[in-house]
This record gives sequence, C-alpha cells and structure tokens, in this order.
Amino acid sequence: MRRQLSLFLVIGLVQYVLDAAMFWLSLTVGAPLIAANLVGRISGAVCGYLLNNRYTFGHDRHDDPGRIVRFILYWLFMTTLSTALLAWADARWNTADQDTTSVLIKLCVEAVLVALSFALAKWVVFRK
Repeated sequence: MRRQLSLFLVIGLVQYVLDAAMFWLSLTVGAPLIAANLVGRISGAVCGYLLNNRYTFGHDRHDDPGRIVRFILYWLFMTTLSTALLAWADARWNTADQDTTSVLIKLCVEAVLVALSFALAKWVVFRK
C-alpha cells in the first residue's frame, strides 16, 4: 500500500498541476468559476484515470466497464464536493474577480481532498 500511495501522490501532483493550469487558463479567458473548475477537473480526471489505472493500481487494461462506471461516479462525487467547497469559498471571500486568489483557494481545496480521493480510488474504483 505504501508504493500505491506514493505513486498516487506523484500522479496526483501531475493531475494537480494540469487541473490548476486548466482552471487558471479557463478563468483567464473569462470562464465562470464553476465552469473553470469543471474544465480543470475533467483534464485531471482523464490523466489520472489512465496513469493510476496502469501504474498505481496495476491494471493493464482500460476496458473494464465496472471500473469505468465506478470512476465516473467517483469523479462526479469528488467534483461536486470540490465545486461546492470552491463556491463556498468564493461566496465567503468574494474571489470571483481575483483569478490568482481563486487558483490558490482551488489548490487548497484539492489538497484537502487528497486522502478521501486515495481511499475511494483504492477501495472503490480500482479494486481488484
């Protein structure tokens, strides 16, 4: 499990950077906060599914329909939670017109969700 957690964190860092970059880029071109969060999370999700499926949890194939359905449900849950926390922070601190502050808050929100994300990925999505 230590190896899986290490790989999950490394791949998660790649996802984190991709997610934040796409989030920032979306905000920069004028996307609303929630739309920008969805763009970032979709980008990170595709990257994370492919890399975690193969390297972290050792599945050679990507065509297990059950795993794909579990991943989509997991992603929807985590994205809803992330978006709700981001919207709450935006309402609390009024960050809608402050792209840099929004990105920093997003990074904090995603960092807080790491442990839950690993547990769900390991024991629900990528279970053998």
